[in-house]
Amino acid sequence: MLRRAMGLSLLAGLGLMIWKVWGAHVTGSAVVYSDAMESVVHFLTVVFASWSLYFSRKPADESHHFGHDKVAYLSAGFEGAMITLAAGLIVFQAAGKLQEGTGVTRVDLGLLVTFVALVVNVVVGTILIHYGRRHREVIVESNGKHLMTDVTTSAGSLGGLLLVRITGHGFWDPLAALVCGGAIAWTGWRLLNTSLHGLLDRTDDAALERARASLAASCSARRVGFHNLRLRHTGASYWIEVHLVFDDGVPVVDAHHRATEIERDLALALGPSPVQIISHLEPQSHELVDEVWETAPGLPSRDERGG
Repeated sequence: MLRRAMGLSLLAGLGLMIWKVWGAHVTGSAVVYSDAMESVVHFLTVVFASWSLYFSRKPADESHHFGHDKVAYLSAGFEGAMITLAAGLIVFQAAGKLQEGTGVTRVDLGLLVTFVALVVNVVVGTILIHYGRRHREVIVESNGKHLMTDVTTSAGSLGGLLLVRITGHGFWDPLAALVCGGAIAWTGWRLLNTSLHGLLDRTDDAALERARASLAASCSARRVGFHNLRLRHTGASYWIEVHLVFDDGVPVVDAHHRATEIERDLALALGPSPVQIISHLEPQSHELVDEVWETAPGLPSRDERGG
């Protein structure tokens, strides 16, 4: 299914790129040119994303103990940078046409080109975003969002060309291209921001709350405390570290059995993404004083224990 999603993205990107570049050449429209630039960038980024997806699936090795998932954020950053570059070229070209006063030669054809592109982008973009969010695939979701940005561009193109058709004034064409360029630049910035936060391991607050709720319930049922919970999302997987605190008299075998059950519940709470969990088992009497303590119901707090 994943290969089909990326194959659909590649096929749609190639077809739309050829369609829009031809339309921009024939019509001489600045706003159709902006749409075409967006499609060129999209196709290039889909090619890079396909390689990134293949690379991210490589298993962990001696040089990459935590796998290769984070290449997904590199892919999102590349896509954001390319989109931002395209926005700059669109604005430059539209400003030149606005200054020169050149207009559209074939408005009706421009309307047809942008309408077909809009419909295709809505369908394919919706499919990719839904799949990416459902399966926690940052690369696929980013491609879907890029296509939905293309929808915005195509809608702006339609609006600009309709104004040219209704009013007979050609300046609406480059003005619409300037607006589209600004919208594209904003999307590029958002993708760059997503990439930066992912590479820097920004906390996924929603996932962290689910993990904490699962631990609170699971630990309480087994008379286990927990603290020092840390979570990172690497693109397709979650990596979790947590310290589990047991009564001093609990045998190691029993503690290990309880910890395994707690880890199982935690993995289910964060599914369907793969979850890697590292738990550190501690006796209450040796819990370090500089660690953050989160008490499960039924166990004494640090103050109650005199620590």
